[in-house]
Amino acid sequence: MTKLRISFQGAWNVLRVGKGVVKVLGEPEYICLRVNAAMDTLVIRPCGPGDKLSFKVPLDFMGKTERIFRIFSKQFVRSFLEQNHLNPDITYSVDGEYSETDHAVFFDMTKAVEAK
Repeated sequence: MTKLRISFQGAWNVLRVGKGVVKVLGEPEYICLRVNAAMDTLVIRPCGPGDKLSFKVPLDFMGKTERIFRIFSKQFVRSFLEQNHLNPDITYSVDGEYSETDHAVFFDMTKAVEAK
C-alpha cells in the first residue's frame, strides 16, 4: 500500500509532500492546498496552474528517488502548526487518507506525530 504522507519541517518553514500523495492523485502537474474552516485538516488535490495555492510538482518527481517536493512558506507552515497547537520549530509527519469522491488526500492534524 502506498504511503500518503506529508511532513511539516517547522525549523525550515517547509511542507514536504510525499511521492505517494502525488501518485494517488494521478501524478498531476500541479497540486493545490486547501484548509478546512476549523484549520485542523489540510487537503491536497490536483489542480491547474491558475488555481489559488497551486504548486507545480517538480519535473521527474516520480521518476527519480532523490527528487523531493518541498513547498517553502514561513507564514503558512508556522501559523498552521501553531493553530494546531504544535511546536513550529519541530518536524511533524502526518499520514493522509485518500477520498475517491473528492479525488483528494486529507491530512488530519490531530494525527500529526513528531518525526524522529
